[in-house]
Amino acid sequence: MIKILLILTFISCNVWSKVSLELLLSTASVKQGEIASGQLLVKQTEGQAGLSGLQGKKLGNILYLLKVSPFMGKQGNLESQAKVIFLAVPQNTSISEIINGEEVSISWSNIQVLPTESSKSFLFGNFEIPERKKIILWILIFLGLILVSGISFWGRNYFKHKKNNANKFKNLKKELINCISYEEIVLMWRQKLLYLDAFPAIDITFKKFEEELFKYQFKSQRTEREVAEVLLAYQKFKDEVSGVLNEL
Repeated sequence: MIKILLILTFISCNVWSKVSLELLLSTASVKQGEIASGQLLVKQTEGQAGLSGLQGKKLGNILYLLKVSPFMGKQGNLESQAKVIFLAVPQNTSISEIINGEEVSISWSNIQVLPTESSKSFLFGNFEIPERKKIILWILIFLGLILVSGISFWGRNYFKHKKNNANKFKNLKKELINCISYEEIVLMWRQKLLYLDAFPAIDITFKKFEEELFKYQFKSQRTEREVAEVLLAYQKFKDEVSGVLNEL
């Protein structure tokens, strides 16, 4: 009890310039990069220094102090609950580092640090930094997904446009050759440019039919015989263009 009181007195007065700690883990073995839980015990102190400021510190490239709770007296010793990460497989059982101007030494025994399968992978806290090849692979996968999505989007639009055009041409063919009355023939003729734009191959045939239609179209009145001649000319026009349209 007297030992603890003396140590606490030193802490409260910010004493010690050197401290030796012992690391005890809850398991006998731990993997490199794995978060391990345990305790830090105060073994020895010298000079004037403090025990604060250890959390988040790295000792060499070996040990990272992820979490260090305040040191408390327990069974005649000062100890802290800690979470640590072995960044590499240690060659020795102790390590020292100057932290906040103080020399901090941490030793351990009966702890086996197992190397990870890929020494280039590095776990720090809760984040894993993958290998360079793995990063490139994920970038290629991401770009591949974008490319596939783009091709799929283009393909849907292309075939939709093609289908719409096919339906448009199909409807224009029906309008062009399915007229029954004189009035329907005139309505069809008024959309001449629309049909010629869709089916330029019927241009000459359309002009021949148009010559027959113009003989009577602009008269104020038409006799039944004249209407019959227009219907006969349209029938001939329809027979001629049907073969052309079937080839399109």
